[in-house]
Amino acid sequence: MTSQARYGRLLASLSALALVSFGAALAQAQDDATTDDSDETASERLTTDETSVGPPPEVPHVAGSASPEPATEPGIPEPASPHLASEAAADLPGVSVSFIAHSGGETPVDPAPPTTSGVPWLIELAMQMFAQYEVSFPDGTDWFHEIDVPRTWLSTSFRVENAIGRVLLEGTRAGGDGSLIGVGGDSLVVRFREAWLGYRLLDMLEVRAGLIPQLTTPALTSLWGMRAVRAISLRENELMQPADLGASVRFDFPEQFGFVGIAYLSGEGYRGRELNRGKTLEITAQIHPLAFVPDARPLTLTLAYQNGSTGTGSARADRYVGGLAWADPRWGLGVEATYVVGIADRRDRAGLGLDVWGRAEPIEHLLLGARYAHFFRNLSGSTSGDETGFFTGTVGTWIVEAIRVFLAFDARLAGDAARAEIPNFTGYALRLVFEGNLGARFEGAL
Repeated sequence: MTSQARYGRLLASLSALALVSFGAALAQAQDDATTDDSDETASERLTTDETSVGPPPEVPHVAGSASPEPATEPGIPEPASPHLASEAAADLPGVSVSFIAHSGGETPVDPAPPTTSGVPWLIELAMQMFAQYEVSFPDGTDWFHEIDVPRTWLSTSFRVENAIGRVLLEGTRAGGDGSLIGVGGDSLVVRFREAWLGYRLLDMLEVRAGLIPQLTTPALTSLWGMRAVRAISLRENELMQPADLGASVRFDFPEQFGFVGIAYLSGEGYRGRELNRGKTLEITAQIHPLAFVPDARPLTLTLAYQNGSTGTGSARADRYVGGLAWADPRWGLGVEATYVVGIADRRDRAGLGLDVWGRAEPIEHLLLGARYAHFFRNLSGSTSGDETGFFTGTVGTWIVEAIRVFLAFDARLAGDAARAEIPNFTGYALRLVFEGNLGARFEGAL
């Protein structure tokens, strides 16, 4: 038996053991849970709101999750699925305790409003993790395989009446991408990804300030719904950030028609400090134009504009984004286009990104997805072949509602100019991806 085969068999055995253990623990927790006839059920207490703290939107549902409950108000659908599972127990006097699971996106799920009377409060603790085993075959060099944890999140969200907030910690390599030396070699260290406070007014207007999630990338990621397998191209190419220092205001339209939001940001992202006097303005709208027709509500139009600068040279970072998608609970299809002015520190460079994606759950527990992104990296230059293509196809399942498993195939293409600038970009890879999301919600009244 080859070493590669031994590694594969060992990984499969460990994965199966972990999934069986988790399923047994979840089953035991369900058997131990107790409820009163007078208590609300978990499904009554938990709604499908994915980011807004006010009344929940009806958001797209990730294939492989439990069927979503109907919603009453729109908001930023981040991530695409509702809570996948819940189990409640009244363990403490006057305090409701719920265990929840949900799919990953570019920002954690915001808690649904408290259901208690008096001065309501809630605290939600959540953990999210992506883990993968990858075997890659880059062109022009030897194959390689590695075990990685692309995401480890721990978050605490709270609400007291209309005051809201969240702290999100993430694990990252100390040396950063491409570095071999950091803190303690290249240890996994913890940093803040979000830390903000906010207020929700009239269940329609929400204000946030601090290290906040941005508006555009979470909205588009929620429609795709398979963030554990692949990020959207805005994130892959570092064209827009998921979070930044600043403030945002969002208005949720009535009757589930969507939202519009504006954010005033540092422009350097959550990983960097301010490097110039310029700031970034982000305006995003996600609309369901046929929301008044129930069967046509999945039709989603996303429009976004970013006017910004980055780096010590105040390089332009302007983005014009448009997307059209059908985000049904069991299947989705979408196209997105992004016109870019300013790439990295090259303020005079313009580019164009084109994405097409699809996902489906043709039968229960069978998850299918595919995404292709083509990026023209220099429309303003005279050099031909400065473009890249990236295809991903995946098949997956969910063993328990808190854990999904995917097998993914990646293929990367590049023109001559892009290949010369990005060594070892082209090639293909196989990945085994695990996605886990679990949390606990505590709510009561003061």
